[in-house]
Amino acid sequence: MLTRTLRDLEAHGLVTRRTTGSKVVAVEYSLTALGTTIIAPLQGMCRWATLYRQEVSADIHLRKNEAR
Repeated sequence: MLTRTLRDLEAHGLVTRRTTGSKVVAVEYSLTALGTTIIAPLQGMCRWATLYRQEVSADIHLRKNEAR
């Protein structure tokens, strides 16, 4: 699943893939210029999640109990 996700991100131009030419093959991924543009929106989402963690968790807990 991880490989598939990384390949999709690569196909969409968000990450680049580099393979080392040493005896042991290693693959390294890095963000492209386009990929770095997602950092600020993700940081905003992380701040939101931190601020509203308790409210969201409580709502999820309530919904689980209502479904039973």
